[in-house]
Amino acid sequence: MELIIRVIPIYFYSLFVLVGCTSSNLQSRSLNQDDYSLYLRGDMSNWSVLPNLIAQPVKAKYFTAQTTLKANHTYHFKFADKEWTPSRNFGAAADQSEITEGKSVPVSAYGCLNELSFTPDQDGKYVFTLDLTGKRQVLRINKK
Repeated sequence: MELIIRVIPIYFYSLFVLVGCTSSNLQSRSLNQDDYSLYLRGDMSNWSVLPNLIAQPVKAKYFTAQTTLKANHTYHFKFADKEWTPSRNFGAAADQSEITEGKSVPVSAYGCLNELSFTPDQDGKYVFTLDLTGKRQVLRINKK
């Protein structure tokens, strides 16, 4: 009797999931308040959608949100809609993620991984202004 041993190779397959967003030919709807709402989302809201952090439309493509912040604490945040839609997910443009009070910094849609950050010098209420009216979209933070 002859014993035959067969070796069957076992293959392990890996599944890779790519998470991110793309700016390739996605159509962005107009930024009318009737279409959707933007929220200030970040450390101050545990990255959740909170009704008190809805960005109020002052005029077309110009939004403000207010919140109370503690001094010397760095807050990471973005402006985005409820679903994190890429064309409505505003984060840091280029390498300017740190915001200084009273100075406008460029922001960009499709900012899936580009968080902004702000460290207030004083405790108090701060106004976040998102201005999407021009070619250069900007964010500014002022103490109220």
